[in-house]
Amino acid sequence: MKAILLGLIAGLTFSGSALAQTASFDFRGETPSQVVDLSGRNCERRREDGSISCLVLSQQMGGVDDVSFSQMYYNGHLYGVVGIFDADEYTTMLTAFTAKYGRPRMSTATWQNRAGASLQNDIATWTFAEGTLTLKHLGSRITNSEFQFDSPRYAPPAAAPKVDF
Repeated sequence: MKAILLGLIAGLTFSGSALAQTASFDFRGETPSQVVDLSGRNCERRREDGSISCLVLSQQMGGVDDVSFSQMYYNGHLYGVVGIFDADEYTTMLTAFTAKYGRPRMSTATWQNRAGASLQNDIATWTFAEGTLTLKHLGSRITNSEFQFDSPRYAPPAAAPKVDF
């Protein structure tokens, strides 16, 4: 009986740890853990910390025709992706992300424009071993949706505040 209980506990522990693991993030065939060769891309050094940003304009992605995004790299590792597209295509992009990354955690937040109008903003969040992907129905403008992936593990170190006064 004791052996059966220990076997069940071991099985439960294994199942629990398997469920706690998250998949790796993959964006257009690149993962944060791999070092990427950026030669031949439209990239530029972003800051003094050595991070690099590669801009892609008006690409077809996930069934949406006009998606623009920037991929950020530090020491050759992808640590961030920021993209915008037409807000009318939010459901199409949500469906595509869900097909690739699985079911997201859904939430809402209040979005407010400069004139003070408030709307409910649908937000989908996926959590990966390397970071978090967020898809917002309403982006910086009411006409745009946006997505953002952040990987603190591969991001450049925080710079000390500049004291130039």
